[in-house]
Amino acid sequence: MKLFWGPLVIEERRTLSVLDILKGIYEYLQVPLTDSEVEWIRQTRPNSMNIDRVKEERIRLIGFSENIGRYRRIDVLGGSRRFQGMRAMMFQDGAWHLRFSIIDASR
Repeated sequence: MKLFWGPLVIEERRTLSVLDILKGIYEYLQVPLTDSEVEWIRQTRPNSMNIDRVKEERIRLIGFSENIGRYRRIDVLGGSRRFQGMRAMMFQDGAWHLRFSIIDASR
């Protein structure tokens, strides 16, 4: 998904808190996927089957979902991804741009 997703932007004009970062990551991963992103994911057979299963599991666990029929960024991660690290940069306009890395822990 590196081709599609930009940095996570938190428009805080002050020092970032852990809560700001966690809230930003949550909101970032709740963004619905575009049709072109879903098409790109479906080009590989394992991903095509997994994305449906993961979306259904997410909906089952929370019991409801806004845009229930839409895939979200969180659906792409799967259960074998692990947080690797994060880099934060503050831009001149005061907004923080966060780039975080994940790794496939199943390998």
